[in-house]
This record gives sequence, structure tokens and C-alpha cells, in this order.
Amino acid sequence: MNDRTANHLDAQIANAGEQLEKLSAELHDIGEPASRALDRRLKALKVEYKALQRNYSEFQHRDHDGALALQKIHILLDHIEREESSLGHEANFLHQSNPSTMTLAVRAGSHLVDLYRQGKQHVIGNHHPLGASAFVNQSADEIKAMNKHSG
Repeated sequence: MNDRTANHLDAQIANAGEQLEKLSAELHDIGEPASRALDRRLKALKVEYKALQRNYSEFQHRDHDGALALQKIHILLDHIEREESSLGHEANFLHQSNPSTMTLAVRAGSHLVDLYRQGKQHVIGNHHPLGASAFVNQSADEIKAMNKHSG
């Protein structure tokens, strides 16, 4: 890969990162619950962007010409750019509408449910509220270890 192609690809990847940050700020402005689905898509897109950066970094450190790897990088970059465009259009649409009283009520309800879930997770953690059987979801080694500790 020549320097001109590398610089162009660097610029495209940097631009994709900047667009993700702009979308993140725009979704934050829209607020919950309207942006919840878009926020999930944005988080998935950020994971894909990190994969793109990792793949590109690995590609740059290769000694041989990786035409297939470069093609995969371009495919992933195109996918990210299309998703960013789609998210941008949907965010613009949501950003134009004013929240109704129903939307405000749903926001408050959504916030209460989230608080309840956080509180439950904080109090109970990953344990089932009714306890757990020693034989359910336990491997034979874990059951033997439990017997050694109790006896």
C-alpha cells in the first residue's frame, strides 16, 4: 500500500470517528426514550469502529501485502459510514420533533424502571432472589469444591 492510499484511509477512519462523536452528542441532545434504540445502534457501531481501528493497525504492521485484509477494512469502513449516515438521518428526524406530554411521561416511567433495575442489581447482584440449588448450573468440580469447604 502506498503512502497516498494510507493517508486517504487514515483520513477516512478519522472522519468516521469524528462522525461517531457527533452522533453521540446529537443523541444525547435528543434524550431518552426517543434515542434509546439509536443509542444501542451507536454503541454497536462504536464496537465496529474499534474493530476497524484494530484491523487497520494490524494491517499496517504486516510485512507482506495483505490485499484481502485491506479489502475487509474497506468493507467495514463502508458499512460504518452507511450506518452513520442512517443514524444521522434518524437522529435528525427525532431531533426535529418536540416532546409530547406522553413522551415526557414515558421518559419518567423509563427512568423509574431503570432506577429500579439498578437498585435491584445493586442489592441482589447476580444472585437469584430465591437462592440457588447446589446442583443447578454447577459443574461436578464446583460441587466437589463446595463439599470440601462445607465438610
